[in-house]
Amino acid sequence: MSIGALTGICIALFVAAAAFFRLRGRPTTGTPIGRVLRWLAFAGTVGTTVAALPLALSDSAVVLLLLAVPLVLAVLVVVSDATGRLVGTTTAAAALLMLLWGVFLASFLTPYFVFPALLLGAAALASIRPRAAGRPAGVA
Repeated sequence: MSIGALTGICIALFVAAAAFFRLRGRPTTGTPIGRVLRWLAFAGTVGTTVAALPLALSDSAVVLLLLAVPLVLAVLVVVSDATGRLVGTTTAAAALLMLLWGVFLASFLTPYFVFPALLLGAAALASIRPRAAGRPAGVA
């Protein structure tokens, strides 16, 4: 499979998941932009993992474990988004860890895990809710 085919599959999965959540009628956590960015980061992580899998299989079993870390982080973010609990914290922590892990993997395997990390960082920023307008900052 080529990168284009994998990208198309990931986009199709994202659209199917977005339609599923829309039809279920669940209230969104944070802003809808944050949710879209989290799902795009998940799709990008899955696509990058699948694209790097043949290279990892030819190398060693340790490289497969190294590829599993960004995938587990992306799944945690999606589960957090689906349950609506600790979405901002989970997204920010996963963005930081995936960025560090992406830089580490860029040294010997693939630099493409940095892009989903940047999407997760943008999703973390989008999930910040503004303060209530009634109280000034610092007043309890």
